[in-house]
Amino acid sequence: MGLSDLLLSETDDEEALKENLSIIRQSALKMSDLLGDLLNWARIQTDDLSLNKKEFSICETVRDTIELLAIIAEQKDIDLQFSSEQSFQVYADKQLIATIVRNFISNALKFSDEGDTIEVSVHRAKEYWKVSVKDEGMGMSEEYVERLFHERKHPQKEGTQNEKGSGIGLKLCKELAERHGGQISVKSELGKGSTFTLRIPYG
Repeated sequence: MGLSDLLLSETDDEEALKENLSIIRQSALKMSDLLGDLLNWARIQTDDLSLNKKEFSICETVRDTIELLAIIAEQKDIDLQFSSEQSFQVYADKQLIATIVRNFISNALKFSDEGDTIEVSVHRAKEYWKVSVKDEGMGMSEEYVERLFHERKHPQKEGTQNEKGSGIGLKLCKELAERHGGQISVKSELGKGSTFTLRIPYG
């Protein structure tokens, strides 16, 4: 709101205008994502979340999510990469899968430093397909990882530029994965980065 007021009063500096508009867009995206997560979380708690399953390209969905978050990667000078063996269709709730992937990438960006690389990959196995997000960031201790999905003791941790989170993102992701009959796994080492993987069975 403050930046909007500033733009209305000072519109001569085109470079400042673009920069402030970029910040406003990023803030709006974060608020939109948070509201979406809160709505889904509330629907899960009241058992009012039904899956809208249909066939879609998981690779295309992941690419769209990466594009949505590209501005944050650029601002932190992070190399956000994507790889896939091949493009293929999956049967799931596209919006909810995109929510999980967005949370994974957002967390990776949050805990990565300037110059780091984040690798997002999609693979298909015999019984399931998976999306992995690997970063070179802060990493976590084994004890911290064990508390990530805890209902009451979810740890709070600021990002590399003091970014704050809502605290419900990963718990929501776990619920959404389980609604699909899938699971989330985490591999991490303090100071050496983390890898979050979503696995969903076919069907």
